[in-house]
Amino acid sequence: ANLLDQAIDQTNVPFRRFARSQFEAFQQSALARYGIAGLQVESIAPREHGFVLAHISVGGHSAADWPFREVDGRWVISEPTVAQLGAPLTLASDHFTFDTYPWANDVNDALMRMMEQARSNVLARLGHAPEQKAQVFINPIYGLHPFESSFALAYYRPITDTDTITIYAPHSFAFGYYDANAGWEGELENVLTHEYTHLVQHRSFPDASNVSSWMQEGLAEFVAGNTHPNDLRAAVRAGAIIPIIDTASPAFKQDLEHLSALRQDRALAYGFAYSLVAFIVEKHGGLDGFWALARAYQNSQSLEKAVRGAFGTSYAQFDQEWRAWLEQKYG
Repeated sequence: ANLLDQAIDQTNVPFRRFARSQFEAFQQSALARYGIAGLQVESIAPREHGFVLAHISVGGHSAADWPFREVDGRWVISEPTVAQLGAPLTLASDHFTFDTYPWANDVNDALMRMMEQARSNVLARLGHAPEQKAQVFINPIYGLHPFESSFALAYYRPITDTDTITIYAPHSFAFGYYDANAGWEGELENVLTHEYTHLVQHRSFPDASNVSSWMQEGLAEFVAGNTHPNDLRAAVRAGAIIPIIDTASPAFKQDLEHLSALRQDRALAYGFAYSLVAFIVEKHGGLDGFWALARAYQNSQSLEKAVRGAFGTSYAQFDQEWRAWLEQKYG
């Protein structure tokens, strides 16, 4: 914790709190045993207000772009204040309106193109996409909305009249690590495709949208092509499969039915949610099978009844088949 305090800008209170929450969440996760080693600064570029942007290599396989500034003679990880972002900007593309800031001018155009590409990706996979423009908020810093989600690159929020998607801009600490080979562009396109899938499910499939969070997140990961092979392989081989329904704990259940409320291993849970949708698509009639299950679940609000209605089998048999499929694929 002392080393963390030395590395983080202690004068920026929202950012300091965000960095600590990220650190503590990682320490509590199943992936903490592997650690993060081999961080190396590959290059730096000057930014406004005395900041520099450091491009960091992580063990040769991951990368990050973190802003630093000098505080009391030491360079620490930081981010600008809201006042340093510049006056708000409103931009538009064919299917989106964007609210952003001059600080993000180095990535604004790319994010606009990627949002349109995400829409095309979902339309090609699901066959539907609303014509109504969605609102996109580009957050160059965490401190712009310091009590929003701090564990996602982007998130979708349905509103009665206008759908909104919020993106943490690349070249910020909040954006986190990304695959060095794919670049932040490849990583973010997957995430934006994931979030736009939520929008399409909500708007274009209203009879199959009030479902368990693993169905929502699993479908979004499936459409985005986020297959989580390494995490799933490690978890399956370690016997750390997150169950669909936790029958052991009377409260604070650690299962996929409560994915959105999990206190730990949420990233791993997304992998298992993906695996369930992939399993259904492979073994139970493709995406039509998934939509049948989702509609049955929306009608009954019971996974046991939904599985029986959609697939003609018991939940216990469905769970057993999924686990066997996991062992065959990742064991």
